[in-house]
Amino acid sequence: MAERETSVLDRLNGYNSGNVKMIIKAHILALIALLQSGEVPLPAGSGEQQHHECPETHATTGSPRSRPENSLHYESVAIHTDRDVYIAGERLYYRLDIFSSDDDRASSLAYVVLRNSENIPVLTLSADVNGKTGHGSIYLPDTLASGPYQLVAFTNRMRNRPDEFYATKQFLIANRFDDGPDLQAPLVQVAGRKNAVAGVSASIPGSPGTGLADRESARVRIEIPVREFGTRERINIALNAGLPRDSILSVSVSVSRKESLFHSYPDEFFFRKPAPVSPGADRYFFRETQGPIISGRVADKVSGGPLAGATVLLNAPDTVLNLLYAMSLDDGGFHFLLNPYHEGKDLYLSLYGDDKIDGKIEVHDKFALESPFEPAPVKVAEGFDRFLSASRDIVTVNKVFGIDHNLFGEKETTGYPPEVYGKPAVYFDRFDEYVHFTDLQDIARELLHILRIRRQRDGAYRSSLLLEHEEYMVLETPAYFLDGIYVDDLNKILHLDSRILSKMEVQNHNWRHGNIKFTGIVALYSRNNEYRNIVPSSSSISFNQSPIALMPAYHPPVYGDSDSIETAVPDFRQLLFWVPEIKFTRAVTGRTIEFYSGDIKGEFVVRLRGVAQDGTIISEQAEITIK
Repeated sequence: MAERETSVLDRLNGYNSGNVKMIIKAHILALIALLQSGEVPLPAGSGEQQHHECPETHATTGSPRSRPENSLHYESVAIHTDRDVYIAGERLYYRLDIFSSDDDRASSLAYVVLRNSENIPVLTLSADVNGKTGHGSIYLPDTLASGPYQLVAFTNRMRNRPDEFYATKQFLIANRFDDGPDLQAPLVQVAGRKNAVAGVSASIPGSPGTGLADRESARVRIEIPVREFGTRERINIALNAGLPRDSILSVSVSVSRKESLFHSYPDEFFFRKPAPVSPGADRYFFRETQGPIISGRVADKVSGGPLAGATVLLNAPDTVLNLLYAMSLDDGGFHFLLNPYHEGKDLYLSLYGDDKIDGKIEVHDKFALESPFEPAPVKVAEGFDRFLSASRDIVTVNKVFGIDHNLFGEKETTGYPPEVYGKPAVYFDRFDEYVHFTDLQDIARELLHILRIRRQRDGAYRSSLLLEHEEYMVLETPAYFLDGIYVDDLNKILHLDSRILSKMEVQNHNWRHGNIKFTGIVALYSRNNEYRNIVPSSSSISFNQSPIALMPAYHPPVYGDSDSIETAVPDFRQLLFWVPEIKFTRAVTGRTIEFYSGDIKGEFVVRLRGVAQDGTIISEQAEITIK
């Protein structure tokens, strides 16, 4: 047990500081991560799972464990959107669900990639998942070309399986500046009016549901006594669920133009078994329950083979010295558990100590996809060409009036910087009170008598630090940081003068940060982010940690009861209503949704999508007419 605790601790991050309280806290956090993951980095097993796909798919991943009793462990993702056809410049609303064979221990993060038919990623995002459900909106840029696109959704744990088993959703985008539809046969096929959009009931692979024939598990009835409404009229729709036992059902509801939906049929939903994972697979990615985990590998610069035992530092630019560290494993792999503090920041990874001579750092790209997107033919409603032409004009009008019904909530910031120390032994920030110091050597000579910087015969500079409670100068160079970023060579920052620097901190102790020993620390901070001008080490790497996407709400207009409403703002909504999550339980089996029609006349589809607690996929639809 002790070996497993140490392994997880080394993989995820280092201790927060050198004091006893923070070391104990780090041990506790590591133990929690170990208990929550319930996983060890063994080769992937070959247990087979079912896989559901069609334009909207539900993908399943098997457990990476190789022991037979764990072969049924998996996570799967289901994803769907408010519509199937969009105009560039609109917003796409999505919902995703995560299912885990480990009951409530599912990932709390999911990843979404939007790519075009040429397999080029247009957008990537990290989605927060609360209670196994996440939702959000994606703005479709005006520059997107007309054609088929695909959303790909997965969790970090699912990356242990080939990406061909990720969840996907195909849809169409038409650029509003194109002259013609540009979305014609053979890809787009026109369906007759008699082919109404149908509801479907199926089962998530590996769930307790019994499959396609199981329509008794859970069902929701859409009740609309009156199906014809006027423009800007209030519409009430009742939803009544039938649930077995103590089941829970969560669904999304959208009301959109019929022409903006594909015509799907029950026989288009099918399952297939994924190919088994090779027993020799060398990938292992953790389930993310406490935050994003960054994974990578340290390789030998010459041979490219794994470099074990290397110390990897992770810093973020800041006015406080922050640091996480990880030790590379036998396969060269390392992992960092991040917290909200790191979101939206540029993160820097460096090798510390002698490891930097021979090693290089590689960071795994979470959004990398290998399986190509091969668009499938889709069926659309009659009058699709006219619909696209009118939709382009509608988006242009909305742009002119600045109409956007997307509403973002405020995101709570709960992150904390993993500080190396609380208070430095030496602190100085009064450079303006002194004459100009020409470089770092000059500053050390005049202000820091405990720091000595000398030029060597080869022209390079070396420093030594007089440690407190010691009677001699330590020959090793202390660890230098600039604006929070580790600097591997003193000569790269020797030019810093008193006009560039704003403050400096010195820790003249043999300072321990977890398992790392610093022979003193010199932390420098500049006035204008000077760290950006420092030549990085050939073994270091930097990347931006994108913030986790917010969960926005769709807020359509609300009108009064008057029949005649005068307003200068047009209401050309193609999406009348979107709620990503409505829950039904045995105690609450009925819900009523209320919204208003807009100025567009025609047929609209009330579409309900979701998955019951027992794994049953729910897809129900009904039509209304706006006259």
